[in-house]
Amino acid sequence: MWTQIRILKACISDTTPRIVFYYRVKSCLLNFFVPS
Repeated sequence: MWTQIRILKACISDTTPRIVFYYRVKSCLLNFFVPS
């Protein structure tokens, strides 16, 4: 749980172009909601 939150924060705080940012957040949310 905490590792997922840390990864999610890392993805959100990462400074990237909007399209890449959106793609990263999308993939991060998928990883967050779908257990690996």
